[in-house]
Amino acid sequence: MAVTTTAFATIRPVDCHFFGNPGALSDLPSTLAEMYARPDWMRDGLCHEYPQLDWFNTRQNKLTRVVCSQCLVQGECREYGVADPGLVGMWGGLSDQHRHDERRARRGRRAA
Repeated sequence: MAVTTTAFATIRPVDCHFFGNPGALSDLPSTLAEMYARPDWMRDGLCHEYPQLDWFNTRQNKLTRVVCSQCLVQGECREYGVADPGLVGMWGGLSDQHRHDERRARRGRRAA
C-alpha cells in the first residue's frame, strides 16, 4: 500500500471493506458528474417556474405545497425526497419533518 504525503494531508489507499461492506466502493459513482447527475424528471418540475419561492424556508411551506400539488412529477419528487434523508427543503410537497415521518411510517409497515 502506497502512502502519499502532501503539504496538507497524508493520503492512504482506501480499504475496500468500506464501513464493513466488502465491495462498497465499487458501488460508488466513478466520476463527480455521475455523483451530481440529476434524474431526468427534475427538468419537468414546476418549481423551476417559481424561482422567487424559497424551497428551503419552512415559513413558505403553504406556497410551495400549492405549487407541488400542481406538478406533473410530484410523485417522483416525493419518492426522491423520502429516499434521501440528507435532503432539505420541500420535495414533492413534503417538508423535512413530513419526509422524516414518512420514512418512519414506512419502516413501521415493513416491520409489521
